Formats: sequence, C-alpha cells, structure tokens
Amino acid sequence: MSPEALVALRRSGRNWAELATRYGVNAAVLHVPIPEQSSAGKIAPLYRQYRSIPESGWADIQLEPAEIIALVNVRLLAQTLGISPAEVLAQSEAVDSFVKLFGELIH
Repeated sequence: MSPEALVALRRSGRNWAELATRYGVNAAVLHVPIPEQSSAGKIAPLYRQYRSIPESGWADIQLEPAEIIALVNVRLLAQTLGISPAEVLAQSEAVDSFVKLFGELIH
C-alpha cells in the first residue's frame, strides 16, 4: 500500500485499528520486545496482555488506535535514534506526544 493511499484512508475517517485489521497488521506483527522488568509506560496494560499469553496468541490481541500509534513510534524512535525500545517507553512517560519525545531525545 502506498503512503498516499494510507493517508487517503485516514482522511476518510478510518482509524488505525480499522486499517491494521483490514491489512492484516496485528499485535504480533507490531510487538516491540522490551525486557520483562522494563516499564511499558502508557501501554503497560498492553504489555501485561503480551506477557500473559503465549506468543502464538498475540495476533488475537485487539489493539486500540493509541496502542498502534505507540508501538509504531517506539519502534521508529528506537531504530532512528539507536536507543532501546525500553528507553523510549521510559522517556515517553514524561511527555504527552511522541513528537515532543523525539525533540527531547535528539538534544
């Protein structure tokens, strides 16, 4: 799917959870590994779900749009900045957006 098509679907009112379901992107695909003892910040309930069921069942976890946004941003920031996903999640607790977090992490 092209970025333009995705943007068009979002502008038509589709949320991230609908789009993820439509295109087969599930919680197993979006999972970002963090150490067991790490805080998952605002998505701690989601990580409790991941930890409570076998990996084979992760695809059945129903993600909320905000969880999809968080998982994608954690992966993107960790890879782009060369830091651990656990560090991104820990730092995300102190800010209200991943855009602000990016600004803080690059300085």
